[in-house]
Amino acid sequence: ILVGLSQGGFTTQRAAVAHPERVRAIVMCDTDCEVETDETKAMYRGMKDSLIENGWSNDVAAGMASMLFAPGFDASFWIERWQTNPPERFGPAFDNLIERDDVRPRLGEIRCPALVIHGELDATMPLARAEDLCSRIPGCEGVFVVPGIGPTADELTTSLTGSCTTPG
Repeated sequence: ILVGLSQGGFTTQRAAVAHPERVRAIVMCDTDCEVETDETKAMYRGMKDSLIENGWSNDVAAGMASMLFAPGFDASFWIERWQTNPPERFGPAFDNLIERDDVRPRLGEIRCPALVIHGELDATMPLARAEDLCSRIPGCEGVFVVPGIGPTADELTTSLTGSCTTPG
């Protein structure tokens, strides 16, 4: 069973297409199957170049947070975490956003069960994109929207584990 959050969801989709015999089910959290527009790709290239050239200034970190999190979300934990990492480490993540292939025509080949989990406050991936992803996978069980949650693993994990019960 593969679980992927955000860019990990991109990988999960491609693994299920490329290796159906090895994937029993997939769960994709706060992700989509879209290919970025040329305008968005140019924006990501500019952000990557600026980050690598100038480092994690407070303005760059605040700009990144405003793209990733809903208004009012306290991103201080993430900003601090980003700023403790060398900017070069983020280059491959930007490259993945810019250069990923269009997997949409192949999503119908996925035959395992699938579930899409979407944080209600995810500012980077609109709910419509999560619903589109699910509609393209024949075995998708649906889109589970987690109320009050943005696109972070910590929030999703806390929310989902809090709603699960242990079999008695």
